[in-house]
Amino acid sequence: MREGDAPDARAPRLVEGLDHVGFAVEDVDAAVAWLASRGAEVLDAPQRTGIGGRAIAFIRGPGNVRIELCERVRIGGGPS
Repeated sequence: MREGDAPDARAPRLVEGLDHVGFAVEDVDAAVAWLASRGAEVLDAPQRTGIGGRAIAFIRGPGNVRIELCERVRIGGGPS
């Protein structure tokens, strides 16, 4: 947490401390579809709002920690 922040000041539904963890994937849409078909709760459907226009999505993880799925970026270029 940053100095001056209260544990639940910005988003009281989130876990204290860790806001989210991210994983790079080749295809965000396919990863979200696969996880959702296995019961994962999709919090934010895939959209191109990541850095450099990358696709990102969020699912709910254990302990209410959000899991970010982010489109993998190739070295020397944009999204794969």
